[in-house]
Amino acid sequence: MRALAFKDHWNVSAGAAYCAQRHIDYMIEKGELTHRVEIYGGTGTCFGMNPQAIRVALQYPNFKMIWFPTFTSLGFWRGAGHPEKGGVRLVDDSGNVLPEVVEIMEMATERKAGIGFGHTDFTELLPLAKKAKEIGARATLDHPLLELNKLLLEEMKQLADLGVYVGTYCQPMIPSLYQPVADPMETIKTMKAIGPERCIIGSDFGQVLHIDSIDGMRVFIRALLAFGIKEADVRLMLHDNPARLMWLD
Repeated sequence: MRALAFKDHWNVSAGAAYCAQRHIDYMIEKGELTHRVEIYGGTGTCFGMNPQAIRVALQYPNFKMIWFPTFTSLGFWRGAGHPEKGGVRLVDDSGNVLPEVVEIMEMATERKAGIGFGHTDFTELLPLAKKAKEIGARATLDHPLLELNKLLLEEMKQLADLGVYVGTYCQPMIPSLYQPVADPMETIKTMKAIGPERCIIGSDFGQVLHIDSIDGMRVFIRALLAFGIKEADVRLMLHDNPARLMWLD
């Protein structure tokens, strides 16, 4: 692997990424590793879309991603059938992306950081995708095949046509405690329908109750090849597209 980036829903992960990078470089210096891996983090926004907090976080070394709200977003609760719980909004009632969200997207573009659109619904994702295209931001859909924020194929196609990457991750194709029953062909069909040039392979693993991220990726790649995804397309989704998302191209 050239690099990996890891996420914290709530806080800045770039500081831990920097510490991990220092340790990897130390191991390289000592001859304990022969291959350097770049470690990146970013920040989650579950506590709200605060441009000043993002402005400070972007000053951290090894910062490459901003993840929009997940378990606290209005779109998440609306999709779960509980809009009364409220949550962090990204778009107003008229379908306009909120000013603070636009400011954060502009900062991400200026500082060359990717954006994960978090757990939200198509109502918010469509205006977000249009605004990202207008600004020149690079963004991806976070596991749109996972039940908690699942999208229709036609919705994913529409967002991909606007330039957004579609996250086709190990989860949910590999069953987990979060989604113990999954149709593996749904991921395959999505990749083929969207096209590998607009899909990103990630793990969405690493949590305490999940398989290790690297082992999960190995299983996932083996499954993709077995189900007929070409090796060149796997490389495009696993290597090239994530690098472009994080402005590493």
